[in-house]
Amino acid sequence: MLSNFAKLTVAGLLIAGLSGCAPSGPQSYETIDDLVGAYVAAGQDCDWEQNDEVEGSLASGTCSDSSVLSLWLDSGDALNSAQNLADFAADYDIKVKLLVGPNWLINDPDVVNLQKVLGGQIVSN
Repeated sequence: MLSNFAKLTVAGLLIAGLSGCAPSGPQSYETIDDLVGAYVAAGQDCDWEQNDEVEGSLASGTCSDSSVLSLWLDSGDALNSAQNLADFAADYDIKVKLLVGPNWLINDPDVVNLQKVLGGQIVSN
């Protein structure tokens, strides 16, 4: 019969081993070009034009008339920006779905499919 200490040790080893199998969360990106590369690798078309027009972001640009990608200092900044945009759009009865990662934000009609590849949190109104 195993002692309580042995049982706890075995349980701890099992948990530690299983946690290594868990999928990792969404990735952060060093540059806006890295984010664009991930967006394209996720199956999206992109005619990239960096314009840095997203207020408060480190860098931003468009892939099309309906796709905006932006890089942020951290997830708090990206999430706050997404929530502010969703709230603003709701005031004008405009529906939005945004995908937010650790330091990035994507405004794109295909965020549900993008989330399957890139991870992140969908913010909508």
